[in-house]
Amino acid sequence: MHSAIVSTRGARRWDAGHPWIYRSDVITAPDTDAGAVRVIGTDEAVVRDAVLELLDDPDGLRAMAAAGAGLYGDGHSAARIVQRLGAG
Repeated sequence: MHSAIVSTRGARRWDAGHPWIYRSDVITAPDTDAGAVRVIGTDEAVVRDAVLELLDDPDGLRAMAAAGAGLYGDGHSAARIVQRLGAG
């Protein structure tokens, strides 16, 4: 994996298994505490450097992805609900 998601607080989406870099000064969420997210502020040079640093660190990417896995489910709950209801 050589990808990460860069987002602002207002555009926040959860996507388990992908490292996130937030362009924000403050954010409090379980994934931040778990190590799946880096909050780096909004300075463009800092954002660029953080993204490049992370993309050059496959072990860091894997660690962030693993830290976020399972925090918000596995992404398959809707299919399981449909199956349990007998619609699938």
